[in-house]
Amino acid sequence: MSSKKRKSTGGPSSQPAQYITNDADAPLLATFPDFPPKPQLLNFSTYMKPGDSTTSQTGKRRRIVTAETQKLEYVADNANAKPFCQYVVAIVDRNSGQITLSAAEPMRVSTVVKRQKVHENRLISEKNLAARNALGEAFGTKKRKQAIRALERNQVKADVHVEDIEETIDTKIEKKVEKAEDKTDVGTAEERGIPSFDSSATKLEDAYKLDGIISNAELRAINYHPLTTCRNAEQLKELTESMKMGSWAYDTLNRLLKGTNRHAMSLRSVLYLNWMMRMYRMRENDLNAKEGFGRRLGSAPEVVAEGLKSKFTEFAEDKGQIRYAAFPVPSLLLLSEPTLIVPAQPRYRMSPRMKDKLLSYILVLCLILNEYSLGITQLAADLKEPQTKIMAVARELGCKIGAMKGEGDVKGFKTASLVVPLKFPEQRKRNN
Repeated sequence: MSSKKRKSTGGPSSQPAQYITNDADAPLLATFPDFPPKPQLLNFSTYMKPGDSTTSQTGKRRRIVTAETQKLEYVADNANAKPFCQYVVAIVDRNSGQITLSAAEPMRVSTVVKRQKVHENRLISEKNLAARNALGEAFGTKKRKQAIRALERNQVKADVHVEDIEETIDTKIEKKVEKAEDKTDVGTAEERGIPSFDSSATKLEDAYKLDGIISNAELRAINYHPLTTCRNAEQLKELTESMKMGSWAYDTLNRLLKGTNRHAMSLRSVLYLNWMMRMYRMRENDLNAKEGFGRRLGSAPEVVAEGLKSKFTEFAEDKGQIRYAAFPVPSLLLLSEPTLIVPAQPRYRMSPRMKDKLLSYILVLCLILNEYSLGITQLAADLKEPQTKIMAVARELGCKIGAMKGEGDVKGFKTASLVVPLKFPEQRKRNN
């Protein structure tokens, strides 16, 4: 049997590796304390001072590597680098198959937030400042020109007397005070965080309307017929326990069913009130439950569930987390691990302001259902809130707080009664 020798073919391994001796062409090795989200968009620049002497720590020329985004700056310097070992990087040319070896310095990249940068205060002479302002007025952008005019307005001239300045300030303060005293606007419902109202109403039923709390679409979607089939208190209690109804809503429902006039709108309103009270006691995880927000409320219609979410929650999207991301960047090698990306998840949350808004809607609906007067003590127990919290929101609605007259357990119970025309407490003004 004749043996054939394999013919040797040229390839990348057939040529000897070259070693770069010029450190100006050598690549750099960088580590990031906080990896950039999109490093492929960064344009890194290397700076070296011509004729600069070698640093004592590395025996190499000093280098500065910089890159920036709209909000951040990335800066790396090898002046203080103290490597404990030597790194060698191999670069392969796919066309020629040539391998080039080069010593690479490790550099730690620091991240700088542009807004938090503290610039040194440099004194500029009046002549230089005037020249700069003239250039800015002639060739500067609109923003630059506005900054120049603002600086000129804020300058205090030496020939202006202090008495004149004090008089000007006092005059402006007096005008502000007069304007605040003459202002009688009570603000909008959105600003106060309460349902829509009519401040000029002279009748209780005109102060707050039911359609300002529940839309017609939500009312039509509520099925109240199972309530009318209850023949006695035991059946009603069994049905309401499955709905996890509070004592205040149950007592109101029992009173309506015992009456001769079982108004459909009132029965639907009690069910809507129960869902609002259940939502008030919910946590953030319940708002974002996988089985659905309507089920957590207690089999609420989808229209009602979405309506409550839109009125009393805020939509926030969690930022996805990027861990140990690695991307190729020209002329810059990154030391990192494979990428693990946690996708963003949409979530609903109820801020303290939104929770107070929900509480105000609950109180208004309770007032409508109970002839514009309600007991605070029982309602506070259902909502698991102190009476002071309920009383504060009731005052914001224009209610008058009183004590229930009687003896025994009833004595000392707080009540809230709506008074027309509506009078609201003064809001605390915030300076913008």
